Amino acid sequence: MQLRHTICGIVRAVMVENMLGIKQLPDNTYDVMASYRNDVKRWGAFPFPELLNFMPSLRQKRDVYRAFSKGILEQEFEKLVEVLHADPNPGNTNLIAASVVSLFKDENPTLSNEELLSALRSLSIEDIRKYFENPIVQSLPMILKAADNLTDAIVLCLEQIVSDPDKFAMLRDEMDRSHLAIEEGIDVRALKILPVLDAFYKESVRFDAPVAVPRYTQNGYSSDSMTIPPNTMMIFDLHALAKGEQYWTNPEEFDPTRFLQQEKEQVTEEGGMNSNNKNHTVGQFPFIPFSVGLRNCPAFAVTESLFKVTIAKFVSDYQLQLVKKDEEDSTLHITSRDKSFGLMQ
Repeated sequence: MQLRHTICGIVRAVMVENMLGIKQLPDNTYDVMASYRNDVKRWGAFPFPELLNFMPSLRQKRDVYRAFSKGILEQEFEKLVEVLHADPNPGNTNLIAASVVSLFKDENPTLSNEELLSALRSLSIEDIRKYFENPIVQSLPMILKAADNLTDAIVLCLEQIVSDPDKFAMLRDEMDRSHLAIEEGIDVRALKILPVLDAFYKESVRFDAPVAVPRYTQNGYSSDSMTIPPNTMMIFDLHALAKGEQYWTNPEEFDPTRFLQQEKEQVTEEGGMNSNNKNHTVGQFPFIPFSVGLRNCPAFAVTESLFKVTIAKFVSDYQLQLVKKDEEDSTLHITSRDKSFGLMQ
């Protein structure tokens, strides 16, 4: 879908630049990132074993991951060496090269373009490997995955408000009353206090929660109903928590108003709490789209900010109308107060 293609390219570029400090990205950033993301899927969850240094419970698995990914890493390193030594525009070739070039430019800010190119070509294999093993470069797989999930949430929300005028009106009314101008330099803290926008954000990340998250049990766990041995890889189904009927009323329905209701603790006849009527909080069971604890998703804060800025911009400054072309194709017409244009969905 062209709409997702466009939003995903923007989200990835913003996240890579802001979270990793990479200031110059390839012109074909979306295509480069899509290709790189597919490689990440092929490599496995942790293509770079050094990332395990940040995850204590997985350190003992480091050798396994290193052996698994060594061949792939060397292929990528050889490509990087070739690009830096021979390409006339290495910062515009692929994402890894763009990352290394950005790091090198930060260390050598006074170099002209010609001097920069010459300096890159004179880098030794050992120097290039140091840049290649930099945590900034090796964080790319996680950033790209986070960008994919964020894109899904944004597109889902846009589809919902376009197909339901009442939902769009709810958001538009709140944005108009806030008198916020969604432009560069906006204080995102102002968006975080808007309850309707916050409800749409929460419902979007709930409705399209990740399927599963792996965790490694270092010490094991025992209860009356189960025993988990030490050194066991566990898979937690976050999607089941997000769509469980025992936790949510009408879980298959996209209903942001569930987060707008006053928090009530209704005691059942058995004396327990009725979870269906709770105003769930992000990070508290069962609403854990970013997992919990020391190893939760590090991008949860930037995800919320980017989501709210994007949706607020669409709702504040544009009219959205979904025009059906045929059974399998439709066009999202986006009309500004000044101009109009269309994005294929």
